[in-house]
Amino acid sequence: PAKGVANVTLTLDEKFAYIATGDANSVTVLDTATDKIIRTIPVGLDPWRAYASPDGKHMIVPNNGDQTVSVIDAKSHALVATLPGGADMTGVNFGKAGDKGYVISRGSSKVLIYDFSALAKIGELDMGEGTRLETASTSPAGTKIYVASSSDNSLYVINVESDQVKRIKDVGNFPWGVSIYQGQNYCH
Repeated sequence: PAKGVANVTLTLDEKFAYIATGDANSVTVLDTATDKIIRTIPVGLDPWRAYASPDGKHMIVPNNGDQTVSVIDAKSHALVATLPGGADMTGVNFGKAGDKGYVISRGSSKVLIYDFSALAKIGELDMGEGTRLETASTSPAGTKIYVASSSDNSLYVINVESDQVKRIKDVGNFPWGVSIYQGQNYCH
């Protein structure tokens, strides 16, 4: 049994459950048909949860204890990369069918940008002082990421193609999340 479970995420085909175990600094892979553990994958310190890329290739795991991001191959269940992350990562969203990823770092008020086909961090977007980035959703076409910021009552819209950011002010008090009909809705 896995102890210290933070979150459980299914692969897109629902054949496997990825169990982030913060106490063990690992992700346990469970076969959902047999309810048997098939692998335990060491990752960074204090993994938050696994996020399935929309192409089904990767499971992305933010590790808040050592501010890294683990990339796991969803077919072989093997760790393929450990990338630099940020403070207090709260979610992962994807654009471009899963090759490009955005990791919210609430602790640094940044959205970190990754190329998962190259297994590299390729940039970051600083949302500015006074923001408290919470969770985000991706548009159905995968062209925009919508990030809620609770402290400045704003929504930040990231254009996936250009990584340009537009701020929408005064969306209501303390927005925490965004939901889009038929979009990729990720949260804590």
